[in-house]
Amino acid sequence: MPTFNLELVTPARVLFEGEVQSLRAPGVEGSLGLMAGHAPLLTELKIGLIKIDLPNGAQEFVSCSGGFMEVTRQKTIILADSAEMAADIDVERARKALQTAEVALGSSEETNVADLKLQIERAKNRINVAQMRV
Repeated sequence: MPTFNLELVTPARVLFEGEVQSLRAPGVEGSLGLMAGHAPLLTELKIGLIKIDLPNGAQEFVSCSGGFMEVTRQKTIILADSAEMAADIDVERARKALQTAEVALGSSEETNVADLKLQIERAKNRINVAQMRV
């Protein structure tokens, strides 16, 4: 199966760079599937799972908190707000973040409900992706 070059970058580091067979990413309009030769595009990503299929048959699972993806004829670049490989996710820390945000959301004193809902969504995504470890 043909491959294409993927570069997954966060503000802190290059998380992944290499040849892949296919990719699934969480677009704001729905899940996007890519294979070699995909038409060029630029799209926004939302919180969700990035699934990478490698040429050797292995898969990588990445927790993404949003960002942008550019597909060109030469390569695909994902600029993620933040991202973690499933194997690197600290599940206990994610559970604590989820619990803290849920408690704050339940508090009548908290005024930034939208931010708390995003924190909850990010924590749940991290927990779900961590459970996909191979």
